Amino acid sequence: MSQMTLVVGTEVIKRILSDFNPIYTNDDLLALCTITGGVPKYMSWILDNGCTTQAQMYKYFFSENSHFLEEGRTLLVSESGKNYGTYFSILQENIKSWWRNKAISYKGNTIDAEVDIIALPMEGTTALVAEVKREKEQYRHDLFMLKVAYLQQTELKEYKVKTKLYTLEDM
Repeated sequence: MSQMTLVVGTEVIKRILSDFNPIYTNDDLLALCTITGGVPKYMSWILDNGCTTQAQMYKYFFSENSHFLEEGRTLLVSESGKNYGTYFSILQENIKSWWRNKAISYKGNTIDAEVDIIALPMEGTTALVAEVKREKEQYRHDLFMLKVAYLQQTELKEYKVKTKLYTLEDM
């Protein structure tokens, strides 16, 4: 039932984007990587519609004519078959319950204990928890580590946790 999807790396995405926009910016590259995840089909949806800048990409992504609107539903239906309605309900409840009570206190304020990336291994017990910031100056290490500590005490008890900050410089 499941199909394999080709995913290309950042260097290939840079070459493809430069074919469409030779003067692309790091923000343009970040938008293309974020929206498509390196999936060629998704990149063609964006670029073949003339969207070569960050603003154009996001405008298309959220537009009424976007191919992305139905893609999530299509993938879930293809993976779960005729029982997709049951899976939609289960996913919706899981999302609601997972985020309920995921707040922590930080300097007198209550904040969500969300992070940008949690990567769990297929094998092994080391998880990666990462924060993604366009500019390194916007990263708040104390806040991030508070979130990581919360996750280590709750969701990631079974894992050794490594942390990482990703910025545009990493692209």
